[in-house]
Amino acid sequence: MSFGKQAGQYDVVLYSSGHVFIIEVKSTPHISNIQQLLRQTDTFTQIFPQYKGFEIHPGLGGEVFESELLEVSKGQGIYNLKPSSNDVKVIEPR
Repeated sequence: MSFGKQAGQYDVVLYSSGHVFIIEVKSTPHISNIQQLLRQTDTFTQIFPQYKGFEIHPGLGGEVFESELLEVSKGQGIYNLKPSSNDVKVIEPR
Protein backbone atom coordinates (compact mmCIF):
# COMPACT_ATOMS: atom_id res chain seq x y z
CA MET A 1 0.00 0.00 0.00
CA SER A 2 1.29 3.46 -0.71
CA PHE A 3 0.25 7.06 -0.39
CA GLY A 4 2.33 9.72 -2.06
CA LYS A 5 6.02 8.87 -1.74
CA GLN A 6 5.61 6.75 1.40
CA ALA A 7 4.78 3.06 1.34
CA GLY A 8 4.03 0.36 3.85
CA GLN A 9 3.51 -3.37 3.77
CA TYR A 10 0.57 -4.69 5.73
CA ASP A 11 -0.68 -8.29 5.76
CA VAL A 12 -4.27 -7.45 6.79
CA VAL A 13 -5.93 -4.07 7.33
CA LEU A 14 -9.52 -3.92 8.56
CA TYR A 15 -11.35 -0.67 9.15
CA SER A 16 -14.81 0.28 10.32
CA SER A 17 -16.54 2.89 12.48
CA GLY A 18 -13.45 4.80 13.56
CA HIS A 19 -11.26 1.72 14.14
CA VAL A 20 -8.38 0.29 12.10
CA PHE A 21 -6.95 -3.17 12.83
CA ILE A 22 -3.48 -3.86 11.43
CA ILE A 23 -2.69 -7.58 11.54
CA GLU A 24 0.75 -9.10 10.95
CA VAL A 25 0.36 -12.77 9.96
CA LYS A 26 3.02 -15.41 10.67
CA SER A 27 2.70 -19.19 10.99
CA THR A 28 4.48 -18.91 14.36
CA PRO A 29 4.78 -15.30 15.55
CA HIS A 30 7.90 -14.40 17.52
CA ILE A 31 8.62 -11.60 19.97
CA SER A 32 10.70 -9.86 17.27
CA ASN A 33 7.48 -9.47 15.25
CA ILE A 34 6.03 -7.25 17.98
CA GLN A 35 8.42 -4.35 17.37
CA GLN A 36 7.92 -4.62 13.60
CA LEU A 37 4.14 -4.51 14.08
CA LEU A 38 4.31 -1.53 16.44
CA ARG A 39 6.48 0.38 13.94
CA GLN A 40 3.89 -0.34 11.25
CA THR A 41 1.05 0.94 13.42
CA ASP A 42 3.05 4.05 14.36
CA THR A 43 3.56 5.04 10.71
CA PHE A 44 0.14 3.98 9.36
CA THR A 45 -1.57 7.36 9.73
CA GLN A 46 1.47 9.13 8.24
CA ILE A 47 1.12 6.99 5.12
CA PHE A 48 -2.69 7.10 5.18
CA PRO A 49 -3.69 10.45 6.73
CA GLN A 50 -7.37 9.78 5.97
CA TYR A 51 -7.31 7.49 9.03
CA LYS A 52 -6.04 10.11 11.49
CA GLY A 53 -8.41 10.15 14.42
CA PHE A 54 -9.20 6.45 14.03
CA GLU A 55 -8.25 4.10 16.86
CA ILE A 56 -5.39 1.91 15.63
CA HIS A 57 -5.38 -1.67 16.95
CA PRO A 58 -2.34 -3.89 16.26
CA GLY A 59 -2.73 -7.66 15.99
CA LEU A 60 -0.70 -10.79 15.37
CA GLY A 61 -2.22 -13.71 13.50
CA GLY A 62 -0.71 -17.18 13.66
CA GLU A 63 -1.10 -20.88 14.21
CA VAL A 64 1.12 -21.27 17.29
CA PHE A 65 1.58 -18.74 20.10
CA GLU A 66 4.14 -19.35 22.83
CA SER A 67 3.03 -18.23 26.31
CA GLU A 68 5.85 -15.66 26.56
CA LEU A 69 4.75 -14.07 23.28
CA LEU A 70 1.15 -13.88 24.49
CA GLU A 71 2.18 -12.11 27.70
CA VAL A 72 4.46 -9.62 25.96
CA SER A 73 1.99 -8.86 23.18
CA LYS A 74 -0.92 -8.44 25.59
CA GLY A 75 1.22 -6.03 27.61
CA GLN A 76 1.78 -4.00 24.43
CA GLY A 77 -1.96 -3.85 23.64
CA ILE A 78 -1.75 -6.31 20.74
CA TYR A 79 -4.60 -8.63 19.78
CA ASN A 80 -3.68 -12.23 18.96
CA LEU A 81 -5.69 -14.12 16.34
CA LYS A 82 -5.56 -17.88 15.89
CA PRO A 83 -7.58 -20.08 13.52
CA SER A 84 -9.93 -22.44 15.33
CA SER A 85 -12.09 -24.92 13.39
CA ASN A 86 -14.34 -22.72 11.24
CA ASP A 87 -13.61 -19.40 12.94
CA VAL A 88 -10.87 -17.27 14.44
CA LYS A 89 -10.10 -17.15 18.14
CA VAL A 90 -9.25 -13.60 19.25
CA ILE A 91 -7.18 -13.12 22.39
CA GLU A 92 -7.74 -9.55 23.54
CA PRO A 93 -4.86 -7.56 25.03
CA ARG A 94 -6.67 -6.92 28.33
